[in-house]
Amino acid sequence: MINERDQQLESLRPLLPEKILETKLTQAERFQNSTIRPIIKLQHPLIILVFKSFINKTGRSFLENSAEKRKKFVQVSLNKNQRLRTIYCGMILGMMKYAEAHEYYKLPSEYNKRILQMIAERILTNLSELE
Repeated sequence: MINERDQQLESLRPLLPEKILETKLTQAERFQNSTIRPIIKLQHPLIILVFKSFINKTGRSFLENSAEKRKKFVQVSLNKNQRLRTIYCGMILGMMKYAEAHEYYKLPSEYNKRILQMIAERILTNLSELE
């Protein structure tokens, strides 16, 4: 059953260039590039939807702010709002294969930090999708 789920998850993921895994990387960097990055790319529409919903619930005028204020808002939101952090990390963890989830739980705080940094960057580089 685990094997079947793992195969299904693997088939959903976008392929990324092999060169991101060719250099000498730490275990955390390798996990980020081989597992977290493809999952974040796959989950892109949901990542944007969640943040759009978060903006609407806060009632703030996010898009009218300067680029610097938007960047700060995204960073503060992902650092301070525990519910938002949990949603995003859960979205990524839920798409991991069994062995990957096992690896994730060896260093969850390190991987959560990487996940949230990558999601912040994805949101900031795709602001037009928040309109």
